[in-house]
Amino acid sequence: MTVRLICTLAIALIVSACGGGGGGGGGNTATVLEGTWIKPCGLGIGEDPNNATTRYEVIALTFRNNVVDTSIQNYTDAACTTPAPVDDIVTISATFVIGNSVTASGLSATEIDTTTTTYNGNAATGASYDVFYIDTTTSPELLYFGDTLNSGDATTALTRPTALELTRPYTYQ
Repeated sequence: MTVRLICTLAIALIVSACGGGGGGGGGNTATVLEGTWIKPCGLGIGEDPNNATTRYEVIALTFRNNVVDTSIQNYTDAACTTPAPVDDIVTISATFVIGNSVTASGLSATEIDTTTTTYNGNAATGASYDVFYIDTTTSPELLYFGDTLNSGDATTALTRPTALELTRPYTYQ
């Protein structure tokens, strides 16, 4: 996978996201995403479960003000008990801006635009145009991002996802 694709997919998962009908997300203002969200063990994006070298992952997103830090720990087994080699740990930092309210998968979601600033500690660039939804009826709350594999690849504002990926949400910590 290229660095651009990894950054775009990771940000799309976060973000690959923030909300509040036109509310801010810039500067030093806390957002509805503030804190740490964990996506549990699951198949990595684009991975084939029938391939012997398939990677599984746990993703942590930490939002503070208008910055999101992503850490993706890769594993060699479906239970995420055997870490992959250290060089398979991916860290990404990005800034984000929360946009307008939109409907995605029949829910009131929010646009989020992110700009990658670092990838594994090195300067990087990349942009993602995603949506997110926080389910506040659960405890802990659940965070969903756009379905970038089936409803828009999030590489431009025109290809922003129109549906949510509802199968493996992030859990608020």
